[in-house]
Amino acid sequence: MVHLIIHLFLLLAFLKVINIKLSQLLTFNRGRATDPNVSYLEPMQKRKRSFAYLCNTNISFIEINPQKGDLKSLCLFYDDISSCIRLLEINHGSQVFLIVWLMFSNTVIGVTMIIVTEKILPWLVISKSAELFIWYYLACYISEQIGNEVKETELLIIKHVIDFRCDEPKRNLLMTFKQLVSSYQIRFTACNLFHLNYGTMLGTIVSVITYSIILNQLFWSG
Repeated sequence: MVHLIIHLFLLLAFLKVINIKLSQLLTFNRGRATDPNVSYLEPMQKRKRSFAYLCNTNISFIEINPQKGDLKSLCLFYDDISSCIRLLEINHGSQVFLIVWLMFSNTVIGVTMIIVTEKILPWLVISKSAELFIWYYLACYISEQIGNEVKETELLIIKHVIDFRCDEPKRNLLMTFKQLVSSYQIRFTACNLFHLNYGTMLGTIVSVITYSIILNQLFWSG
């Protein structure tokens, strides 16, 4: 599970880089700023004191020379991330499914043993059951953040597509990017059965409570 969480965290970082780069590309203006709230710095070679330039904190936008293939590179980068998610599903899907089953079975058996057997240590059973929930919660949190970044990417694309200042070649490329984001949702699925989200965790907790009550009623009625 730790291996999966590390990889999901790296994919989340890559998606944040895509959104930052995409936002910079779509809001960049080659001309001088007409908005008084936006300030552009002069190129480095026009300034004598380069150290003061680097230490200047009043930088809104730094003038750069973007290449024509930047948006295409972001599309390819996003496609690579979606391929990584598919590989993680193949390698860790059964592991996540097993962890969900262990979360359910260990907790139900542990609660039943605590109520039925007085000699068992309750804190030991609770710690063993809570450990699985904690790891699963961390994975769900990162997965939810990945979903939010994907929504942010799609929102950035839509905002720029509907802008009348967007030229036709860039609009076509952005529409291709939007289709890619819509078609290949970056979302971890365990064995094509359930998504890695809080809903699955909540359903497991509800099932644990339900079956614990049933087992204890069967024990005390017998």
